[in-house]
Amino acid sequence: YIKEEPSLNKFNNEVENAITLKDLVLAGLGLGIAIAVLIVEHILMQRAELVAKTGPDYFCPKCGALLNSKGFLPRMMKTIIGDIHWKRQIRRCPNACKNSHITPFDDELGITPYQKHSSELKQMAIILAVFVPYNIASSLLKTITGIEICPKTIWNWVQWAGRQVMEKLQVELENLENGHKPEQENIEPEISLLPMLIGGDGVLVPFRPKNGTAEGKREWKEVKVGIISRIMKKTTKKGKEISVTVRRRLTAVLGDITELQSRLWLDSLKEGILNAETIVWLSDGGRGFWGLFKKIYSKCAQGILDFYHAAQNLWKGAKAMFDGRTKNAREWFEEARRNLRTG
Repeated sequence: YIKEEPSLNKFNNEVENAITLKDLVLAGLGLGIAIAVLIVEHILMQRAELVAKTGPDYFCPKCGALLNSKGFLPRMMKTIIGDIHWKRQIRRCPNACKNSHITPFDDELGITPYQKHSSELKQMAIILAVFVPYNIASSLLKTITGIEICPKTIWNWVQWAGRQVMEKLQVELENLENGHKPEQENIEPEISLLPMLIGGDGVLVPFRPKNGTAEGKREWKEVKVGIISRIMKKTTKKGKEISVTVRRRLTAVLGDITELQSRLWLDSLKEGILNAETIVWLSDGGRGFWGLFKKIYSKCAQGILDFYHAAQNLWKGAKAMFDGRTKNAREWFEEARRNLRTG
């Protein structure tokens, strides 16, 4: 089949003429992607014809007339394996009612009118943009997939995805406020038995004073962050027992502690806090976060001051007890800190 397909001749030749391992791998990858495109296009055409033959009747939403077939029209989509081409049936009202034409197969595929890029391509670009600047994300995407997307387009995708997530979050928060708890996510039974660690802190983040421009002096604002994780014991190759995070969930808000409270509790419910056997709240000495703990976690979790801030208080006690930064104060502090760490 491969040798009989004319569009694959170029890739076959590259594989046969490859000398180094690098050239052979790249040529094989190109051949595999080309075959994937052919397979996807073939299946799309088969399914489009099946939908046209066996699909239900459609009626005009305005006049109620049976929609007529206008034939099969081409469609193209840019995906992570390249440009995909196929044809699908278009239906339209015989009375030419406005906005009456439909493409049933597009709806079945989950694509929208005028959509040019597939969802998985957008998802890959958005994930890259989480970790690197948009121009680098664009370069990496081209290197990985061979698909060139400009940085501005990736920025628009990120903004769209952000709006979608925020709309979903707002609905979930409103449901929670009205007494409707979210469903717990699927968590492996052995993971659900592990201790749940919940914590909060504030971090200063630089912001631009004006949207869409780098002009002006940057402004530092506090972003409040909450984390939910599961902790398990693991033995290293040297036989040392350590604690590792096996599941982690983050939430953050540029706002007051009340906004973080509702979001953190929502995520706690999704992570199975109502069924967790051991729950620990870990935070610094800030009144805001301990106020949050008192309101929603004090009845189900054990509150613990984090090691760094607990050690700070130990040093304050050492200075008060031994009259300042003396040798006795340092020795007492080091021993007390070691005991605090090891229990």
